[in-house]
Amino acid sequence: MCGVKSNPIELDSQPAIELHDVGVLAGGRWIVDGVRLALPIGVCCALLGPNGCGKSTLARVLAGFVWPTRGNVTVLGEVFGETDLHALRKRVKIVQSTNTVEHDADMPARDVVLTGAFGTILLFDEPTPAHRQRGDELMSKFGVMHVADSRFGALSTGERMRILIARALLVVPALLILDEPTAGLDLIGRELLLRGLDEVMANSPNRPTILMISHHVEEIPSSTDWGILMAEGKVSCAGPAADVIAAGPMSEAFGRRVQVDRIAGRFSARITA
Repeated sequence: MCGVKSNPIELDSQPAIELHDVGVLAGGRWIVDGVRLALPIGVCCALLGPNGCGKSTLARVLAGFVWPTRGNVTVLGEVFGETDLHALRKRVKIVQSTNTVEHDADMPARDVVLTGAFGTILLFDEPTPAHRQRGDELMSKFGVMHVADSRFGALSTGERMRILIARALLVVPALLILDEPTAGLDLIGRELLLRGLDEVMANSPNRPTILMISHHVEEIPSSTDWGILMAEGKVSCAGPAADVIAAGPMSEAFGRRVQVDRIAGRFSARITA
């Protein structure tokens, strides 16, 4: 059964994310409706749910790009409406499969990664040797070192996504939001991305809090230790991954009987008859 329904879990310390009755009204419909949630610092969290349930809208609220119609939002201890969102965005990075930021297609992929040191689209300043070393390490982790000198615009969808995630992690953010990062990736690209995220979570001295949005449990890393399920704009379940990404809560969220398995840390799910 689900550890959380409508009420947020009480945490021992300041949560990375805290939402109270958050709603987003658009086109006469509540895209996000009455969300109450607390997410611990330092977890790798999967945000799952059917198409159109409000996952991406909620992610954009957390990144400060969509203002909620109602409710209170606190991210990294900063209360929306009482803080400088521009300053907060330096600590929060969002990478989306439908990337809204256009990088110069002629830039070498390595330079795109290095812009993460400055939060710019173009490389206006000279990266430090430490930045360059960190960039190469991240590209190696995500399996894109071989395209470091290639034009960004010439890369495949999977290669671009892994470059953008390396860019987001060049200066480790406190919160990293990944919106369907495996969308459109082939098997190899997906596995290299997920393996890279596992390495980041295992080897970062100050590991970021990661919120990863996906439609498929097969496309979340084995380091996932927290889960959130959404359905029809609401959070139906939240808590430790083993409790949330399970047959009962998943069946409730998707409206069909779902069987969930976990092998070597990786989840898989299928609809049963």
